[in-house]
Amino acid sequence: KMSKRKRKLNSSVIIIMFLLLVIIIGAFLLFGNINFIGKKSIHTDAKKYQTRHCLAFYPDSNYGYKNAKALCKDRKDDRVFDYSLIPYGDYYLVSYGNDNKYFTDKNFDEIKVNTLDDEGKEILLDYLLYEIKKNEPDRYYNSSFLSSININDVDFDKIKYEIAGENLEVDFEEYGYKCTVPIKYLQKQLNMNFGYPHDIYRKPVYIDDYEKHPIICLSFNDGPDLDQSLKESYSVKIVELLNRYDANGTFYLTGNALRNREVWADYQLYYFLRRSIGDGNTYGSLSEHRVDLTEIEDNDIYKEISGPIDYVLDLTSYRMNSYRPLSGQFDDTVLENQPVPAILWNIDSLDWFYESSQEIYQEVMDADKESGDIIIMHDIYEESYDALQKIIPELIDQGYQLLAIEDMLNAYDIKINNLKYFYNPNYYE
Repeated sequence: KMSKRKRKLNSSVIIIMFLLLVIIIGAFLLFGNINFIGKKSIHTDAKKYQTRHCLAFYPDSNYGYKNAKALCKDRKDDRVFDYSLIPYGDYYLVSYGNDNKYFTDKNFDEIKVNTLDDEGKEILLDYLLYEIKKNEPDRYYNSSFLSSININDVDFDKIKYEIAGENLEVDFEEYGYKCTVPIKYLQKQLNMNFGYPHDIYRKPVYIDDYEKHPIICLSFNDGPDLDQSLKESYSVKIVELLNRYDANGTFYLTGNALRNREVWADYQLYYFLRRSIGDGNTYGSLSEHRVDLTEIEDNDIYKEISGPIDYVLDLTSYRMNSYRPLSGQFDDTVLENQPVPAILWNIDSLDWFYESSQEIYQEVMDADKESGDIIIMHDIYEESYDALQKIIPELIDQGYQLLAIEDMLNAYDIKINNLKYFYNPNYYE
């Protein structure tokens, strides 16, 4: 007969085994899922993070674990996540789908932002101003405030950066905003090669309700006025002035003035146009030879308008979408042969006529203005630049938003490709 002690021992073993079984079953019910049995990553060296309703594979690193854990947080839908690993320049893009991407270094660790050049800082401020205009118009329409947001007055030591997905998250704690900037616009400025093509950057432009904040378009003919001393160029000074107040303009160029330059000037022109476009300005054609289009042969009209468009496209990859007929002269024949629409104006600053900046200033400020108006000026005169130093801040303080013509057309839901000619939102075809 089995002793009482032995029977008691066997009973204890059974109880312990039963408890272990309960624990195992409970653990499976808590953390296991039959849907995950046999699931494997496409990567043989992948690690896995698992909860009751989520299984996420990740590249072997602490950063990979952190992202997998975040991916599974609060999941209740029995999801399995595997990743794609895509080489991007000197880095990897780890992708779990359109909404779940992040960059890592070659060891799958987190990328830290260490340096940012002045051009990169300008881009960050573009996104900050976009957010302020969108959310705090009363704060934005103040020329003194706008001119204070520049790389010399903003303390970048107080700004926090974090690469998140394909973006740089920027915390402007001093201004109360967090901005999201695509990395593709910053790889050169961060001194990081992510393998993106060098697309033309143009700052984000927020367009307010034009009934509350009327739109005025400043437009300029005959530039750019470039020579060996850029500090003496009024085209450069006007672009810098516009940028100081987060304002934009539209510039119309003559083809032969672009072509008839020294070889060394090609890079100067390239850099100027790319920088100006990045600041939010737009460009158009003033014809190849600055001619009256109504006085030339029909088959020359297209070539005259296309000349500057083709040149700038070849030089910078920027495509101009409009032209301006010299002296505003066009007829049905011109309209039939034009490759892009004609953009005119309805307020003339007469800066080509007046000899003082004060007269130009008065001509613009005394004009009856309404939203959608286009002002014509020239970016080659000292008097025009001097007048704009007063005109731009005063218009902003009066609540006007100074936009490029294409942005104004977007605000009015007017498709530029459908136009023949345009003077203002009340007069176009």
